[in-house]
Amino acid sequence: MNEDLKQGQRIKYDVNEEVRGTGTIVGKATNNVPILGGIYIIQPDIPINNGMYNYSHFVLPENQFELID
Repeated sequence: MNEDLKQGQRIKYDVNEEVRGTGTIVGKATNNVPILGGIYIIQPDIPINNGMYNYSHFVLPENQFELID
């Protein structure tokens, strides 16, 4: 994608068995990177709860999610 996505847009992501679900874009972490696109800050609807990740948000390149709604 060439355009910046907006805060509040809803996404669906599926990175691996432990990191999949839906969430909301809350910010942009980096400018666009070749192949990956923009890297966005994601607030998941259901927190990642694997005992090793102690944060409420994560970053994800836009080639690993799709917009929903």
